[in-house]
This record gives sequence, C-alpha cells and structure tokens, in this order.
Amino acid sequence: MRIVKKESKGNSVFCGLKLFLKGFLMGIAEIIPGVSGSTIALIVGIYKDFISLLHQISDLVKEIFKLLFFKSSIKECVKTFKKINFRFAFLLFFGMLIAIALLSNVVSYLLGYHELYVMAFFFGLVLASITIPWGEIKEKTTKEFLIAGITAIIIFFALSLNPLEFEYAPSAWYFLLAGALGICAMVLPGVSGSFIFLMVGVYEYIIPFLSNMTRLNFDSSELIKLLGLIVGMFCGFVFFVRALKHALVNHSEKIFAFLTGLMIASLRVLWPFEMGRVDEFPYFGLTALAAFLLVICLKKFSL
Repeated sequence: MRIVKKESKGNSVFCGLKLFLKGFLMGIAEIIPGVSGSTIALIVGIYKDFISLLHQISDLVKEIFKLLFFKSSIKECVKTFKKINFRFAFLLFFGMLIAIALLSNVVSYLLGYHELYVMAFFFGLVLASITIPWGEIKEKTTKEFLIAGITAIIIFFALSLNPLEFEYAPSAWYFLLAGALGICAMVLPGVSGSFIFLMVGVYEYIIPFLSNMTRLNFDSSELIKLLGLIVGMFCGFVFFVRALKHALVNHSEKIFAFLTGLMIASLRVLWPFEMGRVDEFPYFGLTALAAFLLVICLKKFSL
C-alpha cells in the first residue's frame, strides 16, 4: 500500500512565503524598464509553473468567450475556473503587487539618480541566468546551438534599431498589433513589454492616454486606440500563452535554446558601461558581480 506524506503546516507556510518572495522579486523586475518579470521567474525556478498558470487563465478566458457565442455553458466555465491553481496565483501576484506598491518610488529614485548601477545589477543577474534555460536542455545538439546563436544575433541587432517615430498617433489597428506584441514580450524572459512598446513607437502615447483617462479628459479617438491596445494585449495573451505552453510540452529543448539566445541578446539593453563614466567602471563591475553571485546562491540553495 502506498503511503502519501501530508505536507506539514509549517512546511506549507514556508513554501507559501518562498512563493510570495518570488512574486515580490518579479514585481521589482516589472518596475525596471528593459527587464521582464518572466526573467526572474526563470531564475527562481517557477517559469514553467508561471506559464501553466497563465495557460489555465487563458483556458477560462476562452470558455467565457465561447459562452458569449453560445458555444459553451456556465457549467463548463465553472469547471475550467476550478482548475486554476489559486494558491499559486494569489501568492505570486500578491507578492508582485506588494513589491510594485512599496518599491515603485524607490526604484524610480534609483533609476533617476543611479540608473547605470541599476542596469549593472540586472546585467549581472541576466548574465548569470543564461545558464538556466541552457541547463534545461538535456541533449545539446547542433540544432540547439544554431537556434540559440541565430536568435541571439537577430535580437541583438533588432535591439539596436531606433524606435519608430510617428508625426501623429498611429491608428487603432496599429495599437492592437502593438498590444499583441507587448504582451508576448511580457511572457518571455529577457524582453520587457514596455521596451517593445517603445521600439514600435507607441510608448510615448500610452502614458498620456492613461493620464487623460484618469482625468476624464479624452476624446473618442484616444479611447478607441487605447481599447485597440487592450484588445491586442488580450488576444496576444490568449493565443501566445497557449502556443508557448504547447511548445514547452512538445518542443521544450528548442524553446529553451530560443530563450537562451533571447537572454544573451537582452544584455545589450542592460549594458551599463558608458564611455563617459570610465571612472565608475569598477563600481559597475562590482555591482554586476554581486548580482551574478546572488543568482548562483539562489540556484545553489534552490530558492
């Protein structure tokens, strides 16, 4: 007869606290431009669980959408709703929200007065983390090396392109496409959604749109474009998360090779060593080294 060991209350609380702290770290990363919370999820070992959670949520969204067209039932929606890992979701997102609420002002100050040190810290963080997705590949063949290398080269040069600029705000259809691309980046480690919005030329419009909304001072064209962005993010979330989950299950080694290349390329965005600050190079290096060693410790103690 098989004996199932029950998780003790103390161990359950400890696991819950660890998950909250991991969400807290992800929340900090989301505040930093050019850094994705998914990168932290990969570092602390919950990336697959995070994608599974997003897939469960997308299943619910799909069922609700089908219900609107009478292709599903309330019973099916409830059944799908119950499949969501609410303990994992609550602790993770609660940790992210607390980090954003408590540290957004601190991070804004650091970015305003010590931006390159912040970039140096995350440079070391990402540099040490490159071995994580690469280590998930059990059998490294020429194909995996090619995928990682080609991805790194293409994304590296793509990140060097100047952001698109428009004389006038683009159409709602363009905002829809930008939203879909942005939400995809938020799910992938190494690239942030805000950076994608910046590259495709809509970032400078989003903040004023939101500001005008909060002051109820907007016109119909702004509302339509903001709705286009939201719809794009919604569609991108539902379809991309499902595709990524499928790929992780059926083509995991190729996906992890792709993520390795993506993280290598993302170092370009975080490069802190500006030639005008040569006297501070040793301090940038020490900051990056501290972050590098932090990742090693997290991996060693399975935190």
